[in-house]
Amino acid sequence: MSVRDVATEAQRRGVRWLVFAHIGRPSLRAIDAGHRPPWGEWGSEGRTYTPAHVRNRPEDGRA
Repeated sequence: MSVRDVATEAQRRGVRWLVFAHIGRPSLRAIDAGHRPPWGEWGSEGRTYTPAHVRNRPEDGRA
């Protein structure tokens, strides 16, 4: 699936946050050319992405 197809399908399914990671050469070329996904974002090497439902969990781990 292309980045465009994934972004479209994610929006259709109500995904609230989309990060493209483990991307291939076509996406790397697009990034180098300054292109952005139509929806979502490119992941950044070394950055940790944590969904809100995990970030908002109490310290004792109980949800």
